[in-house]
Amino acid sequence: RPADSGSDVTLWVAGVPDDMHCVVTLTSDGHAPQVIADWTAEYESSVTFTAVIAAAPAEVTRIRFRAADGRTLLDLPITA
Repeated sequence: RPADSGSDVTLWVAGVPDDMHCVVTLTSDGHAPQVIADWTAEYESSVTFTAVIAAAPAEVTRIRFRAADGRTLLDLPITA
């Protein structure tokens, strides 16, 4: 959703295996990819992240979840 400095982003993630290190990046038009979450799951469960990004909501083009070894776990293209 829009925010004074860009956008507020809230993500809810479930099903990450225990002890897996994950990084979530967000890509937007005119901005470098931005890490919005970086964590190691302590047990298989769910987690919610909130971040503020520089881009406006309409500029967001992709959200990508990766394992620490670089494998893409989930790649979500965003269309307006």
